[in-house]
Amino acid sequence: MHTIKLQRTITVRTFDALATVAIGRERPEWLAVARLAKDFGGEITADQVRRELLGGVSPVAGQRVIERCVALGLLEHAEPRQHSSPARLTALGNAALEQGEVFVPEERLWRFYYVDDDPLVVNRLLHVEPLNDGDAKAERQQMRAARDPGRRDKSQGDDCPARLRTDLGVGTAMASVVEGGPSFILRTPPQAGSLSNEESLTLHLDWPVEGQPQVRLTGQWERQAAGRRKQDPPPRPLVVNRLLETPSVLGGLTHPLVWMELVAYGARLDLTTLEDWRNRAGRLVLPKHFRDLHPPARNSFQDAVSVPEVPNGLPGALERIGGFDETKLTGVEVVPASDADAQQWAEWLLRESLTTYATPATLKESAAKTRARFSFHSPTLPSPEEMLRQAVAKPTDAKARFLLAPYDLGLWS
Repeated sequence: MHTIKLQRTITVRTFDALATVAIGRERPEWLAVARLAKDFGGEITADQVRRELLGGVSPVAGQRVIERCVALGLLEHAEPRQHSSPARLTALGNAALEQGEVFVPEERLWRFYYVDDDPLVVNRLLHVEPLNDGDAKAERQQMRAARDPGRRDKSQGDDCPARLRTDLGVGTAMASVVEGGPSFILRTPPQAGSLSNEESLTLHLDWPVEGQPQVRLTGQWERQAAGRRKQDPPPRPLVVNRLLETPSVLGGLTHPLVWMELVAYGARLDLTTLEDWRNRAGRLVLPKHFRDLHPPARNSFQDAVSVPEVPNGLPGALERIGGFDETKLTGVEVVPASDADAQQWAEWLLRESLTTYATPATLKESAAKTRARFSFHSPTLPSPEEMLRQAVAKPTDAKARFLLAPYDLGLWS
């Protein structure tokens, strides 16, 4: 109840370019060296590697292991110009230990999947995909021809998009949003390349009453296969289902504030009205007129609020987190908007409670239970005698028989 569920479609852009990307690999032999360096206070020597990990073989072997770890970025020499100097653990080495993977650099053609701008996506670089240069070139030529017939292919390619260039997170370990996708670190950023096709994903914001908001990306990207032979099976799509890092913009917001803004927008109420009722009730409630409620909502004191599409820039807290598709808030507790609504609502509930023969005692009990459901109003309900007079005046009413029959049988005396 009161859980906020929002979603919107976001555009994911792609850019093909040469770059050096370190991909997370399971390499326990190199992780062991990084672990050894951490255990020795962050710095080790070739002799320590030889004694602890290599069973006392030639000192040259220990030095070669250290050099390999330096090449992988796990270690760095304390004295850069002296390769025989002790080696210390790098930030990349610490990241490898945390991830349980060694980041192995690969210099080649990559496809970068990134988000231009979204307040709820912290890491804009979502995924990197290695490309076969021939297939990628054929695909780019096809897209350019379709985009601009007669245009000649640019020899130098496109400049790296500004958003991608400034938000790459060079040197930072990131996790792909693709299922089964690797962790990766961008070692050298792309410069020139080719703008490729655009993809899309669905961004979900789920915010329970108790708990932290969660941002998730879901969707599927079809892999391009311009160079695929007819006999080759189609490439498997990239499936995305990833819980993202909680953005800082949500840290300044609260569930009640976002909920009230959504309800105010959907129910066309002033936000102040909802805030006043929250202070009065001590919880989130929605004041409703009796005439606007369907019978199930009148009985349960719960209703659903349909919220139309939320545009970007809607004033208030929602302005900071962007627009969203139309949604529905379910399980919303409703209360009478006025004393008159409470009176009409209580009389309706008492009447609806007549489902079997009633006596003055059972009617008084039903009236007491009905009044107790109205915490913020004091409706006045008719006495059993008044209800009997109404039944006598309208004997064909559907509920009259539950009063007249027991009265005629002498059960009221």
